[in-house]
Amino acid sequence: MKSLDTFIALNRFGLGPAPGEAENASDDPRGWIKAQIEKKQKPVAAFVGLRSAASMNADIHNARLKSPEDLRKTTGGLYRAVFRKEQVLRARHMIGAKQPVAERLLLFWSNHFTVSLTKRIIGSTIPAYEREAIRPHIFGRFEDMLKAVCTHPTMVAYLDNIISMGPNSTAGKRRIAATGTQKTINENLAREILELHTLGVNGGYT
Repeated sequence: MKSLDTFIALNRFGLGPAPGEAENASDDPRGWIKAQIEKKQKPVAAFVGLRSAASMNADIHNARLKSPEDLRKTTGGLYRAVFRKEQVLRARHMIGAKQPVAERLLLFWSNHFTVSLTKRIIGSTIPAYEREAIRPHIFGRFEDMLKAVCTHPTMVAYLDNIISMGPNSTAGKRRIAATGTQKTINENLAREILELHTLGVNGGYT
């Protein structure tokens, strides 16, 4: 590599130099980065036709209504048939990516708006969440990504908004009658939007 700027461009903004990439970037490292920026990301051909998070969540919900055993079989089947396959496709795409800067930003924003396999019921939908809510917005407006992320069913389930309901709603009144509790609204997603996703824990909100 001819310069520190080239090294930084390839390794900090990209995924490390592919064969011949250092030579391509060495004359104008900043230009190499800027040339990869597109306001709207094009769909990745390898990902076309993959299952949506919504369709997988429908399968999970229907299985949950049947029995714990059906839920176990359905989530396990989705891990084997969907999650593993998409992880391999994602890795192959990143290795051969022509826009490594985009892939680096995808990793950054996926970490910022993280969801986790620790909540196993949503695990199989995580690659679809990244593909649907984060990838289309990596070069766009932060507010658009934030809205896509926080309304995505995977995030809604991960941060417990799926069990949140107004105390005066029909479902809320039923819960109050059944459990005796007056608390039906779950604040987890709203709090994390403020603490983690936007302002920060010391951001000055109340």
